[in-house]
Amino acid sequence: MRRQIVPVLLLSCLLFWQCIERDRDNPFDPQGDQDNILNLQIFPEADRVLLQWSLEAPLTDYRGFRIYRSLDAEENFEILEETPAGQFTFTDTEVEAGRWYFYRVVAFSASEETQPSNTTRALLGPGTYWVLSPVDYCIKQLSYDAVNIRKQFRFSIAPVAWSFIPGEPRFWVAYEPFTQSIGTIRKSDGEKAFFYPDSLVAAADLAADPAGGQVYILDDRRREVVVFLNGAVLRRISLEEDQYIRLAFDHARGRLYVLGEGRLISFDPEIPAGTRQTFHFPPGFQGKDFDLRENIAYILSASENSLSSIIYTISDQVITDSLHTANYYYRIHYDEVGGQYYLAEENPGGDDLIVQLSPGGDRQIHSSGYKRIAQIAMNPFDRSVVIVDYLGSLLYLYDAGGNRISVSRAADGSELFYGPTRVYIE
Repeated sequence: MRRQIVPVLLLSCLLFWQCIERDRDNPFDPQGDQDNILNLQIFPEADRVLLQWSLEAPLTDYRGFRIYRSLDAEENFEILEETPAGQFTFTDTEVEAGRWYFYRVVAFSASEETQPSNTTRALLGPGTYWVLSPVDYCIKQLSYDAVNIRKQFRFSIAPVAWSFIPGEPRFWVAYEPFTQSIGTIRKSDGEKAFFYPDSLVAAADLAADPAGGQVYILDDRRREVVVFLNGAVLRRISLEEDQYIRLAFDHARGRLYVLGEGRLISFDPEIPAGTRQTFHFPPGFQGKDFDLRENIAYILSASENSLSSIIYTISDQVITDSLHTANYYYRIHYDEVGGQYYLAEENPGGDDLIVQLSPGGDRQIHSSGYKRIAQIAMNPFDRSVVIVDYLGSLLYLYDAGGNRISVSRAADGSELFYGPTRVYIE
């Protein structure tokens, strides 16, 4: 009798264990230890959100997918749409700008649902951001909310500078010095073309002329501007002894601006022997940044010894105004509509600040908490402000009223890139 009981007990235990395992792996069993088998991605546009999902494991006996959405907060999700089993995309057009939308997707059977997918979020608005990250060896395009990656282009050598021409399908890139190279990137798919201008040593910056097609390359090692066209060097323009850091081209006036630590130089690059305007900074002051607009340049210089700054306004190659401040600023952006400066202020005792400064010198703190600001940019479509924090590896997005509305972190809190240096809004 005992011999008959033992096999029965063993068989019963085996069947019981198999039932437990089957329940545990059943994605439709709400009591089981379910795995998340759905991965959701979203691609926000100005007036819609494209959802795209995939199954991470085989799934049978399901009827379709159910999309859940919540507004303004990650709670109180409601059913937005149901799609058949063979459909893995959906476009949400019942949206409006300025609101956060949160999405999840589940697969459903006759009476049950799987574990929800990861939660994604989107804030709709005009424009997208191209982000240059030399540390990451990549360039990424983010949606307006700065949290969703639309495109990312990886490199085997680090891109260090770029130049965009509005409306053009490609943009120019300068690569790290040892490569002695520049190139173009196609926006649609990241296709790369490389060029190796003769005798180029280290491209610190570059600017493209949309009218003539020339590319002006700042070689800070040789202290010269290289004029490049159709794959060949047209000429080289020597610069005075200095440490040069920035270059920009005024399309309206056909003039090139080159910023050094000790001076700003302005000239027509097509007439190298023509009139060259040089603005020397006072003793103890160094050139830090400039914001070039049509026929107007706002130049920032600062002194580490006196912890003070001077902002120059240059129009028609003449200094028309200067503003002295008792604070050490190192980045500048001028808001033409608001008639004020946005400045990055170094704070020796803590995190750096963004300050709003009127032309008369009235100072107001805009925001704080930055490690090291690489660029201040303004979205031309809605006047929202984008702050590029190089050491913090983040982009911060503020509305026109100064309210922080987004930070470039993934849903799990991780950074989307490391060491961003520039942003371009289009």
